[in-house]
Amino acid sequence: MPRYVCIHGHFYQPPRETPGLDAVLTQSGAAPWHDWNEKIWAECYAPNAAARVLDKDGFIARLSCNYARMSFNFGPTLLTWLERERPETYVAILDADRKSRERHGGHGAAMAQAYNHSILPLCNARDRDTQIAWGVADFEHRYGRKPEGMWLAETAIDTPALEAMAERGIRFTIVAPSQVRRVRKLGEGAWTDVSGGRIDARRAYLARLPSGRSIAVFAYHAALSQAVAFERMLDDGARFAQRLLGAFDATAPAGASQLVHIATDGETYGHHHRFGEMALAFALDHIEAQSDVRLTNYAEFLELAPPQHEIEWFEPSAWSCAHGVGRWSTDCGCNFGTSGPNGRFSQVWRSHLREALDVVRDGVMPMFEREGARVFQDVWAARDAYVDVVLDRSPATLDRFFARHGLRPTDSEARVVGLRLMELQRQAMAMYTSCGWFFDDLAGIETQQVLAHADRVLQLAASFAADEIAAVERSFLAVLERARSNVPQRGDGKQIHLGEVAPRRVELADVAAHAAVRRLFQPVQVDETLYAYAISSTVARREQHGRSSLVVTRVDVRSTQTGESGAFEAVAAHLGDLSLVASARPATDATTFDAWARELAAGLHRGEPVRLAAAIEAASRRGAFTLRTLWHDERTHVLRHVLRAALGDVDTAYRRILESAAPLVRFLEEVGEPLPTELEPAMHFALQRELDQTLAAPEPDLEHLARCFAEAKRERKDAAADANAMRMEDLLRRAARAFAARPDERVALARLARLLDVALEAPFGVDVSAVQEIVFRIGANARADGRRLANAGDANARAWLDAFERLCERLRVRP
Repeated sequence: MPRYVCIHGHFYQPPRETPGLDAVLTQSGAAPWHDWNEKIWAECYAPNAAARVLDKDGFIARLSCNYARMSFNFGPTLLTWLERERPETYVAILDADRKSRERHGGHGAAMAQAYNHSILPLCNARDRDTQIAWGVADFEHRYGRKPEGMWLAETAIDTPALEAMAERGIRFTIVAPSQVRRVRKLGEGAWTDVSGGRIDARRAYLARLPSGRSIAVFAYHAALSQAVAFERMLDDGARFAQRLLGAFDATAPAGASQLVHIATDGETYGHHHRFGEMALAFALDHIEAQSDVRLTNYAEFLELAPPQHEIEWFEPSAWSCAHGVGRWSTDCGCNFGTSGPNGRFSQVWRSHLREALDVVRDGVMPMFEREGARVFQDVWAARDAYVDVVLDRSPATLDRFFARHGLRPTDSEARVVGLRLMELQRQAMAMYTSCGWFFDDLAGIETQQVLAHADRVLQLAASFAADEIAAVERSFLAVLERARSNVPQRGDGKQIHLGEVAPRRVELADVAAHAAVRRLFQPVQVDETLYAYAISSTVARREQHGRSSLVVTRVDVRSTQTGESGAFEAVAAHLGDLSLVASARPATDATTFDAWARELAAGLHRGEPVRLAAAIEAASRRGAFTLRTLWHDERTHVLRHVLRAALGDVDTAYRRILESAAPLVRFLEEVGEPLPTELEPAMHFALQRELDQTLAAPEPDLEHLARCFAEAKRERKDAAADANAMRMEDLLRRAARAFAARPDERVALARLARLLDVALEAPFGVDVSAVQEIVFRIGANARADGRRLANAGDANARAWLDAFERLCERLRVRP
């Protein structure tokens, strides 16, 4: 069968973790989701693991794991997030590669990716080689096999990058047609110019390298890829499939193998185009139904139809820049066309940003090699191997790492030094993530993210050589000062860094202060993890004075990344309403600590909030944290406590208004007159409070919830649609999982069915796809069991079967 189709998805998200915390904090732009990773997971990564295929009546007839039938790569940093936050999707991705291997002669759908999505032609030799080494190691760790192909960020290639991949055993990569200069048949002398994207994309090509090695190259079908990504081809799965099938060369010799293949961002299927995953599933089904076409992946096709032609390429080049790799280094003209009051945005800042980061990378290198030589046999070999620790920070992995690379493997102090040096290098590579240059302005969150990684490098390096690194930082800021935002009020790169990035730097004392805030609002004393830190705290004093409260505690903090630790004395005080202050200082002796705690408590009881706040601020050289400066998610936790009390007062006031106006409201409703607009805020608030309290209950009263929804629909209130929809979806998921655990229990089935009825009557849209998936997956077996018992005369089974059929009808699923 010489005709094949392959659809490749490049699934990737930039790192969003706060470097010192190694955690993604709330991103308001992604609301109502916690952050952009979570939003895109809900819209793309999860749906593609179970894409709905509908029958002629619009019912779900099948769930398709698209990953198993396509080619894909997932960025290692995204997989790390999925493994930690959404393990069910992570497992589905790994399982898809296994199923693909079974289907395609041992060749899996998954490709590796160079680790940090850096533009490899712009990396120095060491970073380039480590990026590929880490990408290979990450892939082997997750998929349990060696990668055959590797995706490079933005498909950016040059000869050293191709050489480095080939040296690591990578057999193929993917490029844009525009990156190929000329081709010729193997063994022939004459070259054919194919510049401008004129290459025949329906075959594999060979790239011969100066070392004598070679690597296969696939140049994707540009027009089809463009149509999928930007021309709404995914509005119609049938049209999508027909366009792919129509791209074969009808004049090709009989028996000549052809591959029609496209490559786009994987997020195209669901995030960029809603329901794109369903169009993809339909297209894959349609193509599989053809007798003369087969779905494949690149590795299988390479075995079936080895390259018969070789290429020469433009160097350097990438798929999203017409000027080589200028988009990540110069004002080349590639941008999104953003304009402001002063005209179209300039990207002159790109070159200054890259120069500034180079200053940091190169400036810390002498210190890194000097200090590294004291603890490692070969510090650069240790860096290449450190990915094993990044993937698994267990004691056993650390023991193996230091046994192989350390000079004093069991010395705990040497280990801390070594881990700090390795983390410094991990951050130094992360600061070259391509997204920092891709968008139109210096002040964007993507650029701030790479600056945050640079700041973490400087922080870790300064702990070894403060004066030396202070000079590096001054040079870094001097270069950044030349980079200007297109938004005048944001200023230059130095202002952005010092004003918006550097204040987010995390020190051990900051962790201790936040631990005290947690103790203030969560009285139970436990050892816990606070982001990337292990915390052990002992409350020495807890005081209350009117509506003000204070906690003084001893806190031991240990970084789970570097092993560095510290002992602190921390205080947090809530002085009413939005006034909160917290700080920490290095631990002192018991007598000094007790005296300090007594003085703080006395200040609280004297009713001197200003003096107490000043004393707390003075305790730390970095000043105090306030509600405005707490880490975002910690602030959210505190605000929930603060707002609970404040809204209680508002609730009381509104209820009094409504109680006094109740006779008037009833009369107006009876005679069909509209309510006074003056009463609407009180009624809306009361209704939302009812919904909040009902939805927050572990087992909500469904009948009361239904009445609340009916009231909201009658009064045309939006009832905090996004937040309440997500709560309802969570309730539905939990009820569906409870039913799936014991599908024979009529109580669980009845509760799920009633909850679904209530959800579908909500005054806002509720996504029931997760429930559809769960019920569909267990439905066939559960229905068969119920039908067998019902046919045998079991009345309970007959009642269960009838209820289950009604549930499937409501969910529009046909297991």
